[in-house]
Amino acid sequence: MSSGIAIDESCRAAFTDFKQGKKAHRFISFTFADDLQSVVADESLKREKCCKTNEEAIEETKCAVTDLLEKLNTIDKKPRWIFVDYEYLRGGCENTSKIIMIKWCPEGANIKHRMVFTSSEKAFINNIGFTGSTRQCDCADDVKEILDDLEAGKLK
Repeated sequence: MSSGIAIDESCRAAFTDFKQGKKAHRFISFTFADDLQSVVADESLKREKCCKTNEEAIEETKCAVTDLLEKLNTIDKKPRWIFVDYEYLRGGCENTSKIIMIKWCPEGANIKHRMVFTSSEKAFINNIGFTGSTRQCDCADDVKEILDDLEAGKLK
């Protein structure tokens, strides 16, 4: 717990399933409950994987990012921790994947929500056991840059 906000146990289970591929999602999201008392899995922001080959996986990743951006434009302005399983070509020839955490804090977010998001982040990350790369994104262009940076080898 941090800043008085509990991390719901289902968050750890959902992230573990995502990380281990038990539930084949391209992305999942977590936010805090409307009462600001706990961090919960965000059911409105998920996308299933449905690819069979490496080429399909790479194309699906690009479609998933487009889908993610459309969903972010239509849902509330609450900050979120979004985990995306990016599949991409490293150096133009090697197919690989990486889970990236997007710290989504849109410019129109309520100040109280921003404060709760920031003060709860470390406890949330420690609770779910995430140790990978993170990116702060405030707008759609920030999210779009991630795939380009991965392919160019700029994001480790």
